[in-house]
Amino acid sequence: MRRYLLALEAALSLGAYRLAIQLPVRSLVRSEEAVASHPVVADRLPDDPQARSVRRMIASIERRLPWRSSCIVQALAARSMLRRRRVATLLHFGVTLDQGRIRAHAWLEAGGGCVCGGKAAVGFTPIAAFEKKAVPLSRC
Repeated sequence: MRRYLLALEAALSLGAYRLAIQLPVRSLVRSEEAVASHPVVADRLPDDPQARSVRRMIASIERRLPWRSSCIVQALAARSMLRRRRVATLLHFGVTLDQGRIRAHAWLEAGGGCVCGGKAAVGFTPIAAFEKKAVPLSRC
């Protein structure tokens, strides 16, 4: 049952951020702290079990949806899922020059590794990163 709920959450998050990406990216990261970005280590997998399960589910569900989700949609969906699980994330944006055209890419790190977009980020120059710190459980 847990796996099905995680799959449903991933599908809903991917769909919601597919619509939300029509907004300026600034509005999606408005309340976050900008931090120094660094080049991606693509083969570094998350140590955190929550980050690993979200990573697998986003990749699995994205392949099954009737649309393709861009890198920014996948990163934002995974980030929102991890935020609900109180896992700190680092959302990176990078650019590269490809045959005279500028290409952009987004990737997400959490739990000590890449959650999504890591392999495709090789060769991109990081230009910005936004950190979402883990929110501790409140004590009542």
